[in-house]
Amino acid sequence: MTATSLPPARAGLRGAVAAEWTKLAVRSTWACLASAIVIMAVYCAYYGTIVLIQNEENAADAQPIGNAPQSAVLVVQFVAIVWAMQSVTSEYSTGSIRTTLQWVPDRFTLLLAKVLVAAATTFAVGTLLGVFGALVAWPLFGGYGIVEAGDVIVDAVLVGANLALLSIMAIGAGAALRKAAGALAIVFVALVVLPVLLQPTGNPGADEVLREVNQYLPGYAGMNFMRGIDEYYPAYAGFFVVAAWSLAALLIGYRRLRSRDA
Repeated sequence: MTATSLPPARAGLRGAVAAEWTKLAVRSTWACLASAIVIMAVYCAYYGTIVLIQNEENAADAQPIGNAPQSAVLVVQFVAIVWAMQSVTSEYSTGSIRTTLQWVPDRFTLLLAKVLVAAATTFAVGTLLGVFGALVAWPLFGGYGIVEAGDVIVDAVLVGANLALLSIMAIGAGAALRKAAGALAIVFVALVVLPVLLQPTGNPGADEVLREVNQYLPGYAGMNFMRGIDEYYPAYAGFFVVAAWSLAALLIGYRRLRSRDA
């Protein structure tokens, strides 16, 4: 067999992860990172200012400064979702998915590599953003913020963990639909549209059901997990609710990835 007739080398999980890692150094990654920093800073500055105004006007209770970046997740999450999603959808839009599948023909290994890189990166960046957001909000609380170094770190880690789970959901949606617009629309419906549609209607019996259903949507469950809200279930269970949504999206994406050609 001549050198020109040798089959192409195939990558295992380690090689696939290394390849996905190298793909991070693109313009869109830096654009998403810059956007996340700006959004986190603006939102946390706004949050701290509102807390100060409320306390000066109505003597509201002081609160942990970590609440600011956790609330900012409502907006920052979409930057993380778009970034993670494009690791799949951009390859389909450019046709580079064919090269990727030649290098990593096993669909499970390919999807797992994308998940590992996206989740680890989003967790690390999300945690740093959580600390950054708390530091931005701190002086604007005007003395009405509760500051404990350990709590700030824990709150930031919870932000990172929630964003990491949402990035996995985004990869699953991207693999299932292949198109960025469609995948983003599905995730947007789950995180924003459904909670709006399930708002109380004025019927006490129905409203209680709607509130409870809302708690099992990824947006509410993630906030319960980060904020330690245990009204409907233990706060830590919120993590597993979001994880279940992410796993479901990933399984659908994997099934679609296996059943269709590039």
